[in-house]
Amino acid sequence: METKKDIVKTAYIYARTSTDDGDWARSKAREEGVKAKDIRKKESIQEQIRLCEAKCRELGLTVVGQFVDSGYSGRMYPAGYEVADDSDCEDYFQEHIKRRNKKVRPSFGKLLDADRADFLVVRDLSRVVRPFKDSHVGSKIWQILRKKRIRLFTTEGGEIDLNNFNARMLRDIQMQGEDNAKQMEIQRCKQSLTAKKNNGYLASGVKCFGFVSDENGTPQSVTTIPAELKAVRLIYDKYLGGMKLLAIARFLNDEMKIETKNGNRWTVQQVRKVLLRPCYSGQQYNASNELIASKVFPTGAKATISPSEFDRVLMSFKSRERMTVKSDPHAPGPAIGTQPIDGVCHPFSGLVRCGTCGKHMYVTQVMNLYYNEKIPVYCYHYICKTQLVTKDPKFNPCSEARIKEHYPLKSLEMGITPNGNGLIEALFPLLFGGYIPQYIDRIYATPDLAAKRNHLQYEIDQIKAKEEFTFDQKDSGAIDQFQFEARMKKHRGNRADLAKQLLAVEQTIKGLESSATSIPDRIFSDPKELSRETMRDLAHDTLESIKVFPDKITVEFKRKHPVTGQHYSFDIGRIRTRNSRDLPFWKARINSQSITPETKIGVTYFYQSTKLGLYKKIQVLYHDNNLEVTTVGDNFSIDKKRSRNPKLPMQTSLDRFLIDQFGAPPAYGRTLEINSKVFFGGLIVKPTDPNEALPEMESQSADE
Repeated sequence: METKKDIVKTAYIYARTSTDDGDWARSKAREEGVKAKDIRKKESIQEQIRLCEAKCRELGLTVVGQFVDSGYSGRMYPAGYEVADDSDCEDYFQEHIKRRNKKVRPSFGKLLDADRADFLVVRDLSRVVRPFKDSHVGSKIWQILRKKRIRLFTTEGGEIDLNNFNARMLRDIQMQGEDNAKQMEIQRCKQSLTAKKNNGYLASGVKCFGFVSDENGTPQSVTTIPAELKAVRLIYDKYLGGMKLLAIARFLNDEMKIETKNGNRWTVQQVRKVLLRPCYSGQQYNASNELIASKVFPTGAKATISPSEFDRVLMSFKSRERMTVKSDPHAPGPAIGTQPIDGVCHPFSGLVRCGTCGKHMYVTQVMNLYYNEKIPVYCYHYICKTQLVTKDPKFNPCSEARIKEHYPLKSLEMGITPNGNGLIEALFPLLFGGYIPQYIDRIYATPDLAAKRNHLQYEIDQIKAKEEFTFDQKDSGAIDQFQFEARMKKHRGNRADLAKQLLAVEQTIKGLESSATSIPDRIFSDPKELSRETMRDLAHDTLESIKVFPDKITVEFKRKHPVTGQHYSFDIGRIRTRNSRDLPFWKARINSQSITPETKIGVTYFYQSTKLGLYKKIQVLYHDNNLEVTTVGDNFSIDKKRSRNPKLPMQTSLDRFLIDQFGAPPAYGRTLEINSKVFFGGLIVKPTDPNEALPEMESQSADE
């Protein structure tokens, strides 16, 4: 028989930091007369976890999980528990954060979704929430913790009683007061820094090429590094003399043997940074981003360059700068939506990584000359610059990982037949496969309406709590009968109005669940029918990354394996023809004309051997309820010399059966079969020759 002594109490530890903590640490340091870094150390994640672990040992609690949100505001909801109509929280997000991936706290949401623990241990209440204004964040979190029966314990204040209504109200008021005081202090700090910048002083320390803050002197002083300033003068002379940024970087690396401050080779970006820093001319930017004379950096004859020279460089950059247009300012990933003058959006920007070094690949425009007339054809490529920058032989595969974003339309118009697809053309059906569950969620689960329904239910529960509080006030004699009846009439009226709204929302959800939409066939035949911006949103919602190797690409989904926690992924071999490494053509199969929860899309990539009718090698790389990805055939060259090779395997009756079953491989382009009933993942065939073996199918199922 289990006794109380045998029961193991479990606990989760939660730690959080935000950007506001830095401003608070500086003000606290001034009060206590210590360094700000000592205060920040006390606020660090490691220190919070250390204190929580010590408190758990003291209480005899078994820690079963640690959850960390670094750089997330306590005013944001846990991921998955947002209240859609909380306008104050949304206003705060738009004004102060402006980054989509910071809108909710992901780790706190995972904590609440995990198996229930007995305790949640934090350093103090501000780590859990910072309630402000009329936002529902605080009340929502207390409600969730009470519903999940999780007891809250802080290392500074002990256990917090979540069931005491009066205590909760007092606690929220106290926290809002503390938060308001902190915001006032932060605002004062910002005003002080703004005043310094407007008066020509530094708002923070500096450590750039040629200068470093003087730690032994006053905070508003810098130490010059003459050798580095000579290199700065050289960079300006070369640029004003007409040399390009890449040529300057190569000149510094190869001829002058000059390294950056960190001991690395110069890149175009490093050269650009030096050219655009006004400190070398004795100037700096004020709070309004206007150039003013600096009272810290050398000016006049002591300056490295003259203000007029800096103005010439600045005008040169402005005259040829690339425009940046973002349809969504919160889009994730570096350079998402960055568009040059021609207005092209790159859907996979921020997702494509080099498989060798792991760094993001850059989009660049490449020009090839065709025929005797040297007709220029432009095409966008993703390239990796690691090998170019480091010159390290181990990164040679980085330069070979270069891949087309799409096959240029002008080449097709000139009659140049491609050997394979570009990145957008090859991965497009996967994006549409990711669209199906999103559409189902929107129509059948209706997240916005579901959030509104949850919010209305939450408001009804809050009114019920107010009614209980009114009854308690009457019983204690705090209010008389007249006040009691007036308040109860108001509460009941509000509850009736909310109940009507809740009923209307539920009826709307029920009506949407019976609707469906037709699949636009033209999208598969021509991906240009789908806007680049929509592709970008689908790509970043569906894919985690695209790793590019010289011989293959690895597509990684956001969806994770429920046991291992790893992202589902698969490889697509690249077809090598001469100097080109393209991706295979594909066929798509859809089992219904309209999108429903049972809709499934199958994407089959056909490799080179299928052109000879050789189908035997079939691999099911990925399949779940809505998507199946398959490859057929071997990826080898079939040029004239190879096709005459007698060692090539002969076509068998099984190959012929598969051709009859799935059709011939596509030539150039893409094909689509609507209302298809056959998918490779469920393939069961009987060869006409009993001596032939069935094809081996390697399958990675997302349902396993």
